[in-house]
Amino acid sequence: MKEFEFYKDTTQDMVVDLEGIKMNMEFDNKKAIKKKSRLNRVAAAVVIGVLSVGSVGVCAYAIHKWNGGILDKYQVASEDTVKHEQTGLAQFPDENGETQSVTIDGVTISATQTIVDNYYAFVSLTVDGFEVGDGEQPGFSRIECTLDGEMVSSSSYFYDGTIDDGSGRAIMADGSEIPCDENGTLISSYMREDGTMEYHILLYTDGTKGYFIDKTLHVELTDLGVYGAKEDVQVAKEGTWAFDWKLAGERSFKTVKLDEALGETGVVVTECEVSPISLRVVMDISDMSEKYSLEESNVPHLSGVKLKDGTLLTCITGGGSEFINNKNQCEIIFSIDRMIDVDEVESFLFVKKSWSEGEKCSIDNFYDVSIVE
Repeated sequence: MKEFEFYKDTTQDMVVDLEGIKMNMEFDNKKAIKKKSRLNRVAAAVVIGVLSVGSVGVCAYAIHKWNGGILDKYQVASEDTVKHEQTGLAQFPDENGETQSVTIDGVTISATQTIVDNYYAFVSLTVDGFEVGDGEQPGFSRIECTLDGEMVSSSSYFYDGTIDDGSGRAIMADGSEIPCDENGTLISSYMREDGTMEYHILLYTDGTKGYFIDKTLHVELTDLGVYGAKEDVQVAKEGTWAFDWKLAGERSFKTVKLDEALGETGVVVTECEVSPISLRVVMDISDMSEKYSLEESNVPHLSGVKLKDGTLLTCITGGGSEFINNKNQCEIIFSIDRMIDVDEVESFLFVKKSWSEGEKCSIDNFYDVSIVE
């Protein structure tokens, strides 16, 4: 089966207790799908600098500052940051409060924060000592990630300060429109006020619950530069910035067995599972009116969730992995762009009818599948 793809500053010091959590549950038929990322390029390179960042474990009274891009991406309220550290969802490679770093040719890259649940791991790094001008897009020639020595699928990008507005349209994190040049081309803003940039890596599950928790992650970033006209990185700084640390994470989840038809599509939802930054669904596709296509994923798209207070979190699904357990069953695991309290989710939302760009969607646009028992 081939790989394919799915669609798609506030900081705070805090004092918390941290704990590591272990899980190891297995299930079959594993095949990863990557979210589209024009910034994930591959090239040959030589490893020059290696850093052992240290293990994440129990460490009391650590002082941490959240990366602004993580606060933006997951739209985390400042009052919730301590809670997410205490559960283990948010972790920091160095438990002493000092950012672990590798410096090569005047560029310092620091592994600063991770968000890990049962199925996905999100890594944020800070890049200092390299600037890009207007219209330039930074990137690495090669990125490689391994988990306990085994290759793991990933997508990655430099954070440009944009988020989704909840209807599928990109806006700036402060709610303003993305600026344009005189030709109407969107202007990306990679440089932060302090002169640094933020690099994000999303690591993909193999379908195993607790896949990342308590395992050692190795990350290599090679040859930094900007993209040229042929979408190749024009290298400005040669070298490999490499990091190793042990991941923790949060194990909370809720799973509900169902028998819920999605209208007249012939698709029946048989299982829904929610974790803090991922959604999993199993569907019976044996009665679909048209033949199921793995490449097109022509089942109603999982868009998000409805909370018990009535809040709709839509267009929050990002990179995903899909597993065909047999000819009649499809299992999909999405990463999401929110941090969710699993006990506050009332239902899963599958797209029933589309909406125009910029138009706010409503509950009428979705098949509303309750997971309240």
